[in-house]
Amino acid sequence: MSAATESRLWGRQVESEVQWRELAQYLAGRLSEIVELDVSVEPLTQAERTGFSCRISAQGALGGPLQIEWSGFLKLEHREGKPRITASLFLFSRCRRLQIAGQAGSSLELIFENTAGDHGRWVILGWHEDIRGEYEGIEL
Repeated sequence: MSAATESRLWGRQVESEVQWRELAQYLAGRLSEIVELDVSVEPLTQAERTGFSCRISAQGALGGPLQIEWSGFLKLEHREGKPRITASLFLFSRCRRLQIAGQAGSSLELIFENTAGDHGRWVILGWHEDIRGEYEGIEL
């Protein structure tokens, strides 16, 4: 299934919201491999011919006594005719938001890159500032 799914992903062969949901589930599954937790996908908040976005969250916590948990957004949009797939994760420890100093809305950013043979992989880009302040109120 993954080869066909990735072919649809990179080839812009998505024609319905059902197919977008399948891609979101696939990408969340791939993300769960690197975060070592199951990732749940909420209903798509945007699904159109060019992409989707939805909330995602980890099922459980990492780090023993640190209790690292996260929620975030999974997005697929087309830029210059190519898919751009990102995950913005908002981290919490013991229900307290982790962030860049002085940046209440900062997030850990990942991108799903197309590698050889139409197989993708998640790459961590690092911390990004929330320059518009749109994510300051995000909660688990």
